[in-house]
Amino acid sequence: MNQIYRPPSLRQARILVTSDDALNAQATLALLRGLGVRQVLALPDGNEVARVMESFSPDMIVMDLNETYLDSWELCRQVRQTANRDELPVIIQTAEADADDRARAFDLGANDVVAKPLRHQDFVKRVRLHLETRFTLRTLLDMRERLTNELAMADGMLRHLQPSSRLLAEIRAATGIMIEAELRPGATLGGNLWGVTRLGSRRVGLYVLDCSGGGIVGALNVFRLHTLIDRAPYPDDDDPAAWLAHINGLLARLLPTGQFATLLFAVLDPDTLTMNYASAGAPGPIYEGADLGSSGVPLGILRKAAFTNHRATVQPNTPVLLCNDGLVDAASALGWSLVTSGAAGAMGRLPAMPTPTRTGDPAANDLTALTIRFEADHTADPRRGA
Repeated sequence: MNQIYRPPSLRQARILVTSDDALNAQATLALLRGLGVRQVLALPDGNEVARVMESFSPDMIVMDLNETYLDSWELCRQVRQTANRDELPVIIQTAEADADDRARAFDLGANDVVAKPLRHQDFVKRVRLHLETRFTLRTLLDMRERLTNELAMADGMLRHLQPSSRLLAEIRAATGIMIEAELRPGATLGGNLWGVTRLGSRRVGLYVLDCSGGGIVGALNVFRLHTLIDRAPYPDDDDPAAWLAHINGLLARLLPTGQFATLLFAVLDPDTLTMNYASAGAPGPIYEGADLGSSGVPLGILRKAAFTNHRATVQPNTPVLLCNDGLVDAASALGWSLVTSGAAGAMGRLPAMPTPTRTGDPAANDLTALTIRFEADHTADPRRGA
């Protein structure tokens, strides 16, 4: 349920007042208490400000420009060395608020300048404005920090789902299939994932998926789809299309209208040097300067969807490139062709691409590139790759 933000009560505010003018200090305290502020500390000597800053931790400082013991200009400068305008508003009181004084006050970091004698409504409105701005900003910064930490945790969980280097080494040792991955994080939490699993003693199943939306929605859908994939039996009869249809039926019941995922699933067989695959809206494999093609609607759009099996023969030590939709879009926006670049070119360019800092950049999404090779001298010796 959405909640309207309400700043903390002014009763919670702590205001530090510095003035060696007793009458002005009393008038200031009376106005602040009339506003509802209960935690006010008045100092007749500006030299004491540094001593109480940490213990009192003020939300605002109101300082009299006509300090006898310490030049208020110097005091304002000292305060700004430890806290900026957003963190700690400073209001300067002066009996001679001419243009030069105002300009100097703002140059030294004051948030506002008010004239003495104090005018009730003017002073109260300025204090309220700066306090509420500070409270709102502090709340937003706290929310941003919490959200940043939570997104970092979610991103770490997504990364944890990626196949480990140990698993890839075990697969290479047992099958002679070498899989290399290059990942480039985007500007937001990603909706991409790839995975691999053993199918018997020699064959390997591999998938690349990309969930729509990106951000938190995309990440949640990745976890959904990963759970479905993890629980669904992989095809033992070289029928990736049937497996995709099964996954689609499960996912379509979960996704809201307008959300979908692309997925390519391939069965790699080192004994026949073949790759059998089916695609649900995902880019096709790229091999020897050609796009091997793909077909099929993305997952989750239709409750019942049919997919097509494709079969490709791959020469030993010749790389096949698999990638997510984001890499295709980024390559197109940056003016280079994945087909022309091939596996080596894509893998070489991906780490050098700058990480975008905002959505809307050509490569704002997570980018994933995989290369697959059937090694000519592969062996099932389990000690290999250790």
